[in-house]
Amino acid sequence: MQTLISYLESINENTTPKIWGSNSEKIKEEYNHLQKLLNKENSYIYGANTRPGHRDNEKIDTGAILDYQSDLLNSHTIAGDEALYSETECKFITYAKLYSWSAGMSGVSPVLFDSISKLATDKNFSPKIPKSSSYSCGDVIPASHWAQSILLHLKNIKNYTLKPGEAMALINGNFIQTGYAASLIEKTRLFWLLYIEISKISISISNSNASNLFFFSTAEKNMAKKAVDYIKKDAPTLNKKTQDPVSLRSTPQTIEALSSSIENYLSEINYMILKPSGNPLYDTSLNEPLSQASFLSPSLTIATSSLIEAVLYTMWAMTGRATYLLSGRVEGISQDASTDKSKLGLIQYPKYMMSILEEARLKNGRRSFSSGSSTSYGTEDIWSNGINTLNQLDELLNQSLKICSCELYIYSYVNSTILKNKKIESSMLDEISDTRDLAKVSKIAENFIRESRNTEILRLFPV
Repeated sequence: MQTLISYLESINENTTPKIWGSNSEKIKEEYNHLQKLLNKENSYIYGANTRPGHRDNEKIDTGAILDYQSDLLNSHTIAGDEALYSETECKFITYAKLYSWSAGMSGVSPVLFDSISKLATDKNFSPKIPKSSSYSCGDVIPASHWAQSILLHLKNIKNYTLKPGEAMALINGNFIQTGYAASLIEKTRLFWLLYIEISKISISISNSNASNLFFFSTAEKNMAKKAVDYIKKDAPTLNKKTQDPVSLRSTPQTIEALSSSIENYLSEINYMILKPSGNPLYDTSLNEPLSQASFLSPSLTIATSSLIEAVLYTMWAMTGRATYLLSGRVEGISQDASTDKSKLGLIQYPKYMMSILEEARLKNGRRSFSSGSSTSYGTEDIWSNGINTLNQLDELLNQSLKICSCELYIYSYVNSTILKNKKIESSMLDEISDTRDLAKVSKIAENFIRESRNTEILRLFPV
């Protein structure tokens, strides 16, 4: 995970990663290699001296190659009324492109690479990239918007003119998908740590059987084991005659499913960041460009889909255990947490949690891959599907935090109102007990994780 850790640290600190400068000679050598290939007689280099896509058999006159760079970008910069990537997401995308170029074979000039490297850490640089314009066009439309923002800034600084092949190098690759995926790591971390902390509270407040936390694991499941061990520390030690519901008993298995999906997701991003991605690529040991499809990242898409399934499953478990807590079957807790002052108590909260879950299932539970593109014989659908799947994960993580807020409010209410003589020590629950506003509950929960000095829980996330 070292590449990913360095990538995230550089973005958070707004610094230039060492890898960008350490490969400068290789970038120069590959750029010069591309110029030699272009000067060869009868050379056909995709996107450099030929047209793109299904018109790659059309060669461009030598005198028109420089003007063609602008034509290529302009033809792909389709503007709509789509939402834009946030400034933070754009930064992740820009860094992802530079990491990919650092891996080599892009053919970009050292001047362009260095110029974009400076823009990446420029707080005044904020590209406008449409978020929902990927389907059946790969990522070249959002990438073209990114590239146009780059050139606009460079024009104001040094009036840079794109060299042959650089327009294609700017828009081609998996950097939109990789950068967007990496930008969702913080949301994923927030949900994971909140889920573990809430699970710890849930086990205690429900007087859960100690046996529920039995978990046999090998070294491969170390992330899950650490989380279960963290919960076990303050868990009840009783063993009742009757079993708890599966939503409680399956806590280790839910943790295992979620942690495995998170680890795979992070591993794929780590793998994608520092590898050549584009078409064509330029290997200095070969006398022709490499025509291939490194711009596709279906393995990252599948890892994203797996994470979606795990988050949906976890949300189901959270809804189930909260509903059980208010069922009247937990000793010392009245049905719906009713009191003399409030006969109905929290009667609607489990239903509300279920409505969030059902909406999440409806919007993000269906990801069957289907064809629709006639370009490149359908393969661009694979490219686009990565962004569509990330959009689903992004929205789902927002919904998962709503589930967290509901469950936390239920526990806080029960803890302060019902269990007065058996109060769980939790600064987060204490703060939540002062509000019924779930948006404020969510903010309190997020701050609890982001500002936490509890290094023990922070270590439960690998990056």
